[in-house]
Amino acid sequence: MKLNKSIALASLITVTLSAQARVNQQDLDALELELRILNGNTALILFDTIGQVQDNANDRLDLHERKLKRQRKRINRKYRQLNLSIDGLTIQQDKDRQITEAGIAASIASGHAIRPDDGMRWSIGHYGNEAAFSLGGRRDDFTFSITVDTSNNVGAGFGFNF
Repeated sequence: MKLNKSIALASLITVTLSAQARVNQQDLDALELELRILNGNTALILFDTIGQVQDNANDRLDLHERKLKRQRKRINRKYRQLNLSIDGLTIQQDKDRQITEAGIAASIASGHAIRPDDGMRWSIGHYGNEAAFSLGGRRDDFTFSITVDTSNNVGAGFGFNF
């Protein structure tokens, strides 16, 4: 009987260990499943976080892009204003050149319009792209000249001897 008791005890221990092994395996399987769920949730949380970071980065990029567009519009507006100013200066410079050249042509014409003796004389002066016509005269100690140039200016000069 001792042998039967020993066999029975050994069988009971084996069944108990086997059952315990099954419980441990079930616990491990449950734990593994729980870890998979946690890892899946972690992955979802991670992907969600990555998505939020991308959204924030895209929002910031959109904001910077809008700022750059506004700056580009301001720069283009200033560039157009500068070009208009330069064009205006160029036109004014051309006008000043025309007036100056016409004045020099008028001086040339006026200088040749005065006679050394009594009488009248007319002359033409030319400088650059401008010209002038002058009528001048002398009577005793009195001289005069009237000049018209291509810049639509009229000039007059009088002189007396002392």
